[in-house]
Amino acid sequence: MTVAQRWRSVDPQLQWYERPDEPEVLAFSPRSGSVHLLSSAARPLLAELDKSPRTLTEIASLLAEPEAAAGVVESLDEAGLVEPAP
Repeated sequence: MTVAQRWRSVDPQLQWYERPDEPEVLAFSPRSGSVHLLSSAARPLLAELDKSPRTLTEIASLLAEPEAAAGVVESLDEAGLVEPAP
């Protein structure tokens, strides 16, 4: 993963389910049929990546904990929710 690499959301049609009194949200991907348990911070981040691809630096600026950006992107990539933009 490089700083200049741009990342984009894979599935703009995610369906979100909030759980009362829980910090995580569930996201269902109609594209893959998968359900993902994500931090509540993932929802606004993925919404931004739906709008346009972002670099790791830009993603870090969107997070409450910017130093966690690489880990967040890696987790979302492994889950199949983001991918490198062409």
